[in-house]
Amino acid sequence: APDEQEAPEWANGVRSTFDVGPGGPDFTPPFTPPLAFYLEEVPMGMAGGVGDPTAQEASATARRPGTRASPVHRMQALLKVISTEQSHHVCSSLFWLVLGGVFGQLDEEAMKPFRTGLGESWYALSLAGMRAIPGDRELLDSVLDALPFVFAQAIYRLYVDGFVEDRKHFVKDADALMTKASQVAHFELTGFQILADTVRRARHRLFLKRVLKSPYADQREFMKGRKRQEILENHNASGGEQLLRFGDKTSVPLEESQLDHVLHGSDSRRRKQHRALAAGKAAWELESTPVPDHLSVERHIGLAALSNALYETHMNHLTNILGEEAHTEQEEDDDLTGTPCSSPAGSEPSSPLSPPGSPGLRGRSLGHSPSGILAADVDAAAEGPQAGDGQEAVSPNRGTRMWRKSLAVAKLTIYKEEHRNKKEREIKVKKMRQEALQKRISQEPLPRELTERLLNTTWVSPPMMNLAREAERTCLHKTSAEAFELKMQVRPSLQRPVSMPALRPSTR
Repeated sequence: APDEQEAPEWANGVRSTFDVGPGGPDFTPPFTPPLAFYLEEVPMGMAGGVGDPTAQEASATARRPGTRASPVHRMQALLKVISTEQSHHVCSSLFWLVLGGVFGQLDEEAMKPFRTGLGESWYALSLAGMRAIPGDRELLDSVLDALPFVFAQAIYRLYVDGFVEDRKHFVKDADALMTKASQVAHFELTGFQILADTVRRARHRLFLKRVLKSPYADQREFMKGRKRQEILENHNASGGEQLLRFGDKTSVPLEESQLDHVLHGSDSRRRKQHRALAAGKAAWELESTPVPDHLSVERHIGLAALSNALYETHMNHLTNILGEEAHTEQEEDDDLTGTPCSSPAGSEPSSPLSPPGSPGLRGRSLGHSPSGILAADVDAAAEGPQAGDGQEAVSPNRGTRMWRKSLAVAKLTIYKEEHRNKKEREIKVKKMRQEALQKRISQEPLPRELTERLLNTTWVSPPMMNLAREAERTCLHKTSAEAFELKMQVRPSLQRPVSMPALRPSTR
């Protein structure tokens, strides 16, 4: 199951989004995600990238500056931008801002430093983009428009691989989570929220169908699998049927039917050998099938002997904990002044794990609770050894040993009960967390402060508001001729239900 998998090393022991927060003003990131590794993976699933089969045909087409950018030319420029250190800083800030905006694990005070760092790194990234794409404003705008969705895809892949306990919900509600992550990333970089339909259209324009269908898939593994498939097809087309080779990445793998034939032949050969042995044939008359040492079953003999030794050591350790000694019978013979008692009332159980119907448990009745067991054994030890009619008295050491054994049993029972209660509490808390996580992803809207749809173009860039102080903001104003105020709203035609007929007002 996904929640049983090990977390990656870079997660630093964090397995869920709930392990990160709640964050306050003194919040410190518990780990540093490998942003460069995942940013390099995203273009493999984008239109015009190395994973696009049509990219090679269109790569030779020349483009004049100022014309509309094709996916291949946009990808070539995008690779230059996301490989810079500034893009890694932008993605790092967005990683924690999306975590706070979508999952609510960080409050406003905790997100302030990340917004300040985002403003600095975004401005530096814009300058780096102008240097990487000089004299081509159309291509630069196309790359900058795609960056929020590229960062959102990389962040989503980091969430899927890093938070292993939440992975199944990230995979199940992939579309809803990708939409919210893209909206938060776009808001933090531009200052206003876009609609969910706008996010879907942008992703359909930028990414390939396999990424839209399975955004959680590792594109590197997909590329490796496709390369192996191409090698196999080339081998079949050029040389026809070839000998099977094992242990080589470039070898031809077995098909399902071939595996069935191999297993069936091995089983048939084994049955023939058993029948030959039963008929009394000598071993040298049988067909010899030498097996390499690293594939032989005999290599497990040493492991089996080691496991048996560890098991015996473990059982001896448990025996000592429960008060049973290895030479109990010999010590009892030395302590007894006569023959040992043989009546059920005077005998004691040889092990606390004896079945309820054994003779050792018929002498007394113990309660089911740990306190009942302990009280009954303490009372029995306090009364001292008793001898029946015509029986010799037993040694007082026997009562001490039995008291220690019962005390150990009671402690083990208490520990077992505490462990079970702790496990039940953990399962209950985990279930509540998973339900809350699913509700946040699929049902709850984004915070109100992240849903603003009013854009004032007086500012050079919305992230600049996180950089400039109150006294320095006037230097960022544009001229009045360049200032516009845009407000996004849903068209009235979209607000009307689809099933509602288009009625016109009466002309009378």
